[in-house]
Amino acid sequence: MDWYGQDIEALRRASEEALTTPISDEKRLRNAVEEEFRQAFSAEKFGNSVYKRLNREFDNTRWEDVLVRVLETRYPAPAKVERVGGQTESEHGTDILISLPGVGEGPLHTIAVQVKDYEGKVGNHPVDQIARAERWDRQDAHSVIEKVVILTKAKRDENANLVTYASDKEVRLVFAEDLKELLTEYGKRTMLTSSD
Repeated sequence: MDWYGQDIEALRRASEEALTTPISDEKRLRNAVEEEFRQAFSAEKFGNSVYKRLNREFDNTRWEDVLVRVLETRYPAPAKVERVGGQTESEHGTDILISLPGVGEGPLHTIAVQVKDYEGKVGNHPVDQIARAERWDRQDAHSVIEKVVILTKAKRDENANLVTYASDKEVRLVFAEDLKELLTEYGKRTMLTSSD
Protein backbone atom coordinates (compact mmCIF):
# COMPACT_ATOMS: atom_id res chain seq x y z
CA MET A 1 0.00 0.00 0.00
CA ASP A 2 2.91 2.34 0.58
CA TRP A 3 3.58 2.23 -3.16
CA TYR A 4 0.09 3.69 -3.85
CA GLY A 5 -0.03 5.99 -0.79
CA GLN A 6 -0.05 9.25 -2.76
CA ASP A 7 -2.74 7.98 -5.10
CA ILE A 8 -4.91 6.83 -2.18
CA GLU A 9 -4.56 10.22 -0.47
CA ALA A 10 -5.48 12.02 -3.71
CA LEU A 11 -8.63 9.90 -3.99
CA ARG A 12 -9.56 10.51 -0.35
CA ARG A 13 -9.27 14.30 -0.86
CA ALA A 14 -11.17 14.36 -4.15
CA SER A 15 -14.77 15.57 -4.23
CA GLU A 16 -17.53 13.10 -4.97
CA GLU A 17 -18.25 14.87 -8.25
CA ALA A 18 -14.64 14.47 -9.33
CA LEU A 19 -14.76 10.76 -8.46
CA THR A 20 -17.99 10.10 -10.38
CA THR A 21 -17.37 12.25 -13.47
CA PRO A 22 -15.98 10.18 -16.33
CA ILE A 23 -12.96 11.58 -18.18
CA SER A 24 -12.55 10.77 -21.85
CA ASP A 25 -9.27 9.48 -23.23
CA GLU A 26 -9.04 12.63 -25.35
CA LYS A 27 -9.34 14.84 -22.27
CA ARG A 28 -6.76 12.75 -20.39
CA LEU A 29 -4.37 13.06 -23.33
CA ARG A 30 -4.86 16.83 -23.55
CA ASN A 31 -4.46 17.25 -19.77
CA ALA A 32 -1.25 15.21 -19.78
CA VAL A 33 0.24 17.13 -22.71
CA GLU A 34 -0.71 20.53 -21.27
CA GLU A 35 0.59 19.70 -17.78
CA GLU A 36 3.90 18.33 -19.05
CA PHE A 37 4.29 21.31 -21.42
CA ARG A 38 3.80 23.74 -18.51
CA GLN A 39 6.35 21.87 -16.40
CA ALA A 40 8.95 21.68 -19.20
CA PHE A 41 8.41 25.17 -20.60
CA SER A 42 10.47 28.05 -19.24
CA ALA A 43 8.36 31.12 -19.93
CA GLU A 44 11.15 33.49 -18.89
CA LYS A 45 13.76 31.87 -21.15
CA PHE A 46 11.30 31.70 -24.04
CA GLY A 47 10.22 35.34 -23.61
CA ASN A 48 13.81 36.58 -23.46
CA SER A 49 14.82 34.58 -26.54
CA VAL A 50 11.88 35.68 -28.67
CA TYR A 51 12.26 39.29 -27.55
CA LYS A 52 15.99 39.37 -28.42
CA ARG A 53 15.41 37.79 -31.80
CA LEU A 54 12.58 40.14 -32.72
CA ASN A 55 14.69 43.14 -31.73
CA ARG A 56 17.40 41.92 -34.11
CA GLU A 57 14.93 41.36 -36.94
CA PHE A 58 12.48 44.25 -36.55
CA ASP A 59 12.70 47.96 -36.00
CA ASN A 60 10.49 51.05 -36.15
CA THR A 61 7.36 50.50 -38.26
CA ARG A 62 8.04 46.78 -38.76
CA TRP A 63 7.32 46.34 -35.03
CA GLU A 64 3.83 47.68 -35.72
CA ASP A 65 3.08 44.81 -38.11
CA VAL A 66 4.41 42.27 -35.59
CA LEU A 67 2.37 43.77 -32.77
CA VAL A 68 -0.82 43.76 -34.87
CA ARG A 69 -0.44 39.98 -35.21
CA VAL A 70 0.37 39.55 -31.51
CA LEU A 71 -2.57 41.70 -30.41
CA GLU A 72 -4.95 39.84 -32.74
CA THR A 73 -4.43 36.73 -30.58
CA ARG A 74 -5.22 38.71 -27.43
CA TYR A 75 -8.24 40.42 -29.02
CA PRO A 76 -9.85 37.88 -31.39
CA ALA A 77 -12.97 38.54 -33.47
CA PRO A 78 -15.32 40.28 -33.13
CA ALA A 79 -12.63 42.71 -31.98
CA LYS A 80 -10.67 44.30 -34.81
CA VAL A 81 -6.94 45.09 -34.64
CA GLU A 82 -5.64 47.30 -37.43
CA ARG A 83 -2.63 49.37 -38.29
CA VAL A 84 -3.71 52.97 -38.76
CA GLY A 85 -0.38 54.81 -38.71
CA GLY A 86 1.00 56.56 -41.75
CA GLN A 87 0.13 59.96 -43.17
CA THR A 88 -2.91 60.56 -40.95
CA GLU A 89 -0.99 59.57 -37.80
CA SER A 90 -0.14 63.20 -37.14
CA GLU A 91 -3.86 63.80 -36.56
CA HIS A 92 -4.59 60.94 -34.17
CA GLY A 93 -1.15 59.86 -32.88
CA THR A 94 -2.10 56.19 -33.23
CA ASP A 95 -0.19 53.33 -34.89
CA ILE A 96 -2.55 50.48 -33.95
CA LEU A 97 -6.25 50.71 -33.24
CA ILE A 98 -8.07 47.94 -31.35
CA SER A 99 -11.85 48.21 -31.73
CA LEU A 100 -14.16 46.26 -29.45
CA PRO A 101 -17.90 46.15 -30.10
CA GLY A 102 -20.12 47.47 -27.34
CA VAL A 103 -23.44 46.08 -26.22
CA GLY A 104 -26.20 47.07 -28.60
CA GLU A 105 -25.93 50.10 -30.81
CA GLY A 106 -23.35 52.74 -30.09
CA PRO A 107 -19.69 53.50 -30.59
CA LEU A 108 -16.89 50.97 -30.74
CA HIS A 109 -14.78 50.85 -27.60
CA THR A 110 -11.29 51.65 -28.81
CA ILE A 111 -7.76 51.13 -27.52
CA ALA A 112 -5.29 53.43 -29.25
CA VAL A 113 -1.66 52.22 -29.36
CA GLN A 114 1.50 54.13 -30.24
CA VAL A 115 4.64 52.03 -30.89
CA LYS A 116 8.12 53.47 -30.34
CA ASP A 117 11.33 51.54 -30.94
CA TYR A 118 13.10 53.58 -28.25
CA GLU A 119 15.59 52.52 -25.62
CA GLY A 120 17.16 54.21 -22.61
CA LYS A 121 15.61 57.32 -21.13
CA VAL A 122 12.56 58.44 -23.12
CA GLY A 123 11.10 61.95 -23.25
CA ASN A 124 7.41 62.86 -23.04
CA HIS A 125 6.83 62.99 -26.82
CA PRO A 126 5.25 59.50 -27.19
CA VAL A 127 2.73 60.27 -24.44
CA ASP A 128 1.87 63.62 -26.02
CA GLN A 129 1.52 61.89 -29.38
CA ILE A 130 -0.94 59.21 -28.20
CA ALA A 131 -2.90 61.90 -26.30
CA ARG A 132 -4.12 63.00 -29.75
CA ALA A 133 -6.06 59.73 -29.90
CA GLU A 134 -8.98 61.69 -28.48
CA ARG A 135 -9.62 62.53 -32.14
CA TRP A 136 -11.16 59.06 -32.42
CA ASP A 137 -13.78 60.14 -29.85
CA ARG A 138 -14.90 62.91 -32.16
CA GLN A 139 -15.84 60.29 -34.71
CA ASP A 140 -19.24 58.75 -34.06
CA ALA A 141 -17.88 55.23 -34.48
CA HIS A 142 -15.34 55.25 -31.60
CA SER A 143 -15.02 55.81 -27.88
CA VAL A 144 -11.40 55.69 -26.68
CA ILE A 145 -11.24 53.62 -23.51
CA GLU A 146 -7.46 53.35 -23.26
CA LYS A 147 -4.34 55.00 -24.67
CA VAL A 148 -1.16 52.90 -24.70
CA VAL A 149 2.45 53.55 -25.64
CA ILE A 150 4.60 50.48 -26.33
CA LEU A 151 8.31 51.19 -25.89
CA THR A 152 9.99 48.16 -27.43
CA LYS A 153 13.43 48.55 -25.80
CA ALA A 154 13.03 51.07 -22.97
CA LYS A 155 12.98 49.84 -19.37
CA ARG A 156 10.60 51.02 -16.67
CA ASP A 157 13.32 51.58 -14.06
CA GLU A 158 15.13 54.03 -16.37
CA ASN A 159 12.00 56.13 -16.98
CA ALA A 160 10.47 57.17 -13.64
CA ASN A 161 9.68 60.69 -14.91
CA LEU A 162 7.91 59.32 -17.98
CA VAL A 163 5.89 56.92 -15.81
CA THR A 164 4.66 59.86 -13.71
CA TYR A 165 3.93 62.00 -16.77
CA ALA A 166 2.01 59.18 -18.48
CA SER A 167 0.00 58.50 -15.34
CA ASP A 168 -1.03 62.16 -15.16
CA LYS A 169 -2.15 61.97 -18.83
CA GLU A 170 -3.94 58.63 -18.27
CA VAL A 171 -1.68 56.81 -20.72
CA ARG A 172 -0.54 53.24 -20.03
CA LEU A 173 3.09 52.46 -20.81
CA VAL A 174 4.27 49.04 -21.98
CA PHE A 175 8.02 48.73 -21.46
CA ALA A 176 10.45 46.09 -22.73
CA GLU A 177 9.79 43.79 -19.77
CA ASP A 178 6.02 44.00 -20.38
CA LEU A 179 6.55 43.34 -24.08
CA LYS A 180 8.46 40.15 -23.22
CA GLU A 181 5.42 38.95 -21.25
CA LEU A 182 3.10 39.82 -24.14
CA LEU A 183 5.32 37.88 -26.57
CA THR A 184 5.46 34.92 -24.18
CA GLU A 185 1.67 34.88 -23.94
CA TYR A 186 1.46 35.03 -27.75
CA GLY A 187 3.92 32.14 -28.07
CA LYS A 188 2.00 29.96 -25.64
CA ARG A 189 -1.30 30.66 -27.38
CA THR A 190 0.02 29.97 -30.85
CA MET A 191 1.84 26.79 -29.79
CA LEU A 192 -1.16 25.39 -27.92
CA THR A 193 -3.69 26.28 -30.63
CA SER A 194 -1.47 24.95 -33.43
CA SER A 195 -1.61 21.53 -31.77
CA ASP A 196 -5.44 21.46 -31.86
